[in-house]
Amino acid sequence: MSNFWGGSSHTQAAPTSLPFDVNGCRIILIDDMFSTGRAVRASINELYDFGRPASIDLASRLAAGAKRRSARTSPAA
Repeated sequence: MSNFWGGSSHTQAAPTSLPFDVNGCRIILIDDMFSTGRAVRASINELYDFGRPASIDLASRLAAGAKRRSARTSPAA
C-alpha cells in the first residue's frame, strides 16, 4: 500500500536525535497553529528526555478558535 507521496504507508519511526545539548539552553518552540497544546506538550516532553533547558518559549502564528477581526468596519446603524 502506498501513501499520497508514493512511499510506503508502513514506515518505522526513527529515534529522535538532537545536534546540540539542551542542558542550560534557551529553547524556542514555534508552532504554526496552537490548538489543544498536545503537540507542544509532546515536544516539551521529548526535550526533557534530552536534558533540562534553562527556559522554553513558545511562539505561534495562529491560535485555533481565535476570532478574526476584519480591517473593514461597517458604520453603526
